[in-house]
Amino acid sequence: DTANKNGVLIESAVLRAIAAYNSDETHNFNAQGIDIFVVTTTLTGTATVTVKLQKKDPIGGTWVDLPGATTAAIATATTTLLTLYPGIAETANVSVSDHLGLIWRAVATVANDTATFSVNGVYLGG
Repeated sequence: DTANKNGVLIESAVLRAIAAYNSDETHNFNAQGIDIFVVTTTLTGTATVTVKLQKKDPIGGTWVDLPGATTAAIATATTTLLTLYPGIAETANVSVSDHLGLIWRAVATVANDTATFSVNGVYLGG
């Protein structure tokens, strides 16, 4: 069941460049927002990782990017936090004032080389 599941969205693994990796479709029934943790442990060469959040159109089934809910390109071994929550102050690539929505997912894109990382989430409010 993917209903209000805190935890791992994309498991840590060596992932290849120039590819997008989607988390499972997740259903949110009562949280208002989420903290997304991108934990990069190894980046080869000039590799970068970028993570964005998407909502799903429940009728048409199309995935739509949440405006502003994207990390900057991560090029070092670090933990990066992206927060999405209604009413918070917005900071580019760090925090977005929006509601998470009912059906959502995280999308990680690796560029230039390989990277080892995970994407984790913790629901906020509810």
